[in-house]
Amino acid sequence: MTAWFECHRKRITREMPSRDGGSRQLARSSPRPHLAGLCSGAHTALHAAIELDDAKTIDTVVCLNPLTFRYVAGMSLDTPESYRTTRDARDYEQALRSRARWRKLLTGKSDVRYIARFVIRRLAERSADSLRLFRRKMGIGPSTVLESDIETVLRLGRSLDFIFSSTDPGQEILYRETAPLLRRSLARERVSIRIIQGADHTFSRWPKRREVIDRVVRTLVEKIPLQRISIPLTSDSWDELGALWVKLFEEARETSAFLSPTWIQRWLSLLSPQRTGSALVWRDREGRVVGMCIMSTTIGRMGPLPVRRTFLNTSGPGSPGCEHNDVLVLPPYRQAVYASLAEFARSNIDSDELSLAGTRVRLTDQLLRVPGLDSWDGFRSQSPYVDLDAVRLSTKPYLNHLSSNTRSQIRRSTRLYEEEFGDGLVVSPTSRQAALRAFDAMLELHDTRWSEGGQRSGFSPSARTFHRELINDLWCAANPTPDLEVDLLSISFGDHLIGVLYNLISRGCVQFYQSGLAYHGDRRLKPGLVCHSLAVEHYLSQGAHEYDFLGGEAHPVQYKRSLSTDVRHLDWGEIGLGTVRMHA
Repeated sequence: MTAWFECHRKRITREMPSRDGGSRQLARSSPRPHLAGLCSGAHTALHAAIELDDAKTIDTVVCLNPLTFRYVAGMSLDTPESYRTTRDARDYEQALRSRARWRKLLTGKSDVRYIARFVIRRLAERSADSLRLFRRKMGIGPSTVLESDIETVLRLGRSLDFIFSSTDPGQEILYRETAPLLRRSLARERVSIRIIQGADHTFSRWPKRREVIDRVVRTLVEKIPLQRISIPLTSDSWDELGALWVKLFEEARETSAFLSPTWIQRWLSLLSPQRTGSALVWRDREGRVVGMCIMSTTIGRMGPLPVRRTFLNTSGPGSPGCEHNDVLVLPPYRQAVYASLAEFARSNIDSDELSLAGTRVRLTDQLLRVPGLDSWDGFRSQSPYVDLDAVRLSTKPYLNHLSSNTRSQIRRSTRLYEEEFGDGLVVSPTSRQAALRAFDAMLELHDTRWSEGGQRSGFSPSARTFHRELINDLWCAANPTPDLEVDLLSISFGDHLIGVLYNLISRGCVQFYQSGLAYHGDRRLKPGLVCHSLAVEHYLSQGAHEYDFLGGEAHPVQYKRSLSTDVRHLDWGEIGLGTVRMHA
């Protein structure tokens, strides 16, 4: 199992990779599970390795830029005052005397809050160092704490990888505090030390510190061996994949309705025989499924030439679409699975393009870092949302989180609706027949609005059929699944229906998919703003976590921005795979 531990605000990783074997195995390497710690988190990683009871759980501990290990000072010195003469202390004092670094601070290029926390931590460490010096003078404890801890890790059969920046005093501390231990043959076999140039993290703002963290992630990815299996798509693929997908969706605590088992099963059932592709499954050493996705391939055209396009978890034109799209993966394995997917896309896909629809930014960015996958043609869309949990905690009404102009429009429009038609009412269906009636009412309002503008709706006939069957599936199921719900909110004032909102709900996350709104000649009436504001209030009272407006537009949509409290981003586009047809 892989997990992230949060301890004293220091993040470390524990990983247990894959088991060799498998008749359809495409990628394999020897297992080397490990812990990783960045900066003072290296201290946490080291102690986690000691405290884990099962000696087979962890093979390797990776420590990058350990800084001080929180072991500094008089551990190998006679007095606290002599600490100031050591090399690591001089390094810090030189940093404080550096004009270049003070210029970064005074011009706003440094992270002041980070530096303040760093100074406070150093003062606390000085106090702890004095106490450790006293304990050593009294003959309490081993020669040094650091040496004792490393010796314990090695006795458990684990290895240690130390990675330092060229300016990190942690390397001096390591050599000084553990020199006798490092000279032993056992330590020489199991302890490695590497120096990275330019990995400064003490006087840099977050983007530069992020580069250091990326080095940790890349180190982890290199060490996580996963077994990747490719399963060809057939008419009965879900029989083989269903149980695995259901279990992984639950373990990953995924909230995207478009990755829910119910959605994927319904989508796969509609795939035509002309569409080929495969499901990718990643397993760890114990055979546990840690990642899954579905690659669907079809033939389109670009000018006069046929083009083979491979889609991630969707099937392109005519499909119901997909947002918050991603590989279904356990979070600690994410980077390793992304790297494996990129390698698969670059080397194993018999296709010209990899098409990404509504993909989370972290996956797109990872794929575009891979040589050969950097040809991107697409756009990044906003996906605004209301953080309902934050609104609830604030104790302020939802409208108070919006701009004064938006509040004014909603309140005025609501008042006019009430004066003309009566009190407002939000109704959620309680039966399959009621849900389908609400869906039909939504389509009627939706089509009326589009026809008035002389345009054709993007809600295609095949997508409508998909959603009608999805509604039917969920309402007819003997045992409703908790992974996905559909809700059709009918909003009316008196007997006058002003709108129907079609929402998908997964684990308390409401994702607004489609709407039908009744517009009037009076421009002061804002059915969209009123319907969504009442929907947000409705889901606040139901205990939902967020109300997501989703994306899909190349440019920001004003009403979504006005009604939201936060925003994410999603990507739509194609990555060229460098084939002859694409060059042509």
